[in-house]
Amino acid sequence: MSLSSSGGTAIHILYHGYLPNPRSLTRQIFYVKWVEYTITVPLTILLLLLPTAIPLADLLLALFVSAATIIFGGLISSLIASTYKFEAFVIGVGLWFWLLGHMWTVGLRSARHLGGDILRRYMMLLAYISFFWSLYAVAWGW
Repeated sequence: MSLSSSGGTAIHILYHGYLPNPRSLTRQIFYVKWVEYTITVPLTILLLLLPTAIPLADLLLALFVSAATIIFGGLISSLIASTYKFEAFVIGVGLWFWLLGHMWTVGLRSARHLGGDILRRYMMLLAYISFFWSLYAVAWGW
């Protein structure tokens, strides 16, 4: 095994009717990418929500849901070699929409109490994160 393939694993594919080489019945999944996302996405959410003085319980819940979103929507759904991967993906997408709703309601309410500049910056960054992270999921088939 070379160093270039470290962090990847082979997963058996289900539908192989149109493969050019029918002997290659596996696909390579780089799980290290999802482990890195599990660390950086909650940290980004933490940096976004800290200036809003959001209650600690809501902050910890948002961090837990953001990590669960990546674990279910990305890591588990890519590593499952059966037809049940769609269920894990749907759980991940549902958690993502719940997280967006949580940040747009609870986070916005907390930022509104602080007023002016913090509210404006929070809304700008939240709109940026909501749009581009949702676009990432659509573009890459997350």
